[in-house]
Amino acid sequence: RKLGRHEEAIAAGRQAVALAPASPANWHALGNALATAGQLEPAVRAYAEVIAREPAFSPAHDSLCRTLLQIEQSG
Repeated sequence: RKLGRHEEAIAAGRQAVALAPASPANWHALGNALATAGQLEPAVRAYAEVIAREPAFSPAHDSLCRTLLQIEQSG
């Protein structure tokens, strides 16, 4: 359920990444928070970071594709 607390979610994602920058799940969660807030370019960068750190992390590939498609369709 969307509660519209995007900035809080982004802040939590950034904090998680700061605490454990090697965690692909943390980068993915940050990307999801950014994408949900409509910050698509930063979300793409977060998903790319996941893939660079853990190429087999398939949810990041899916999220990256969906976000790039969203950017393409909006532009």
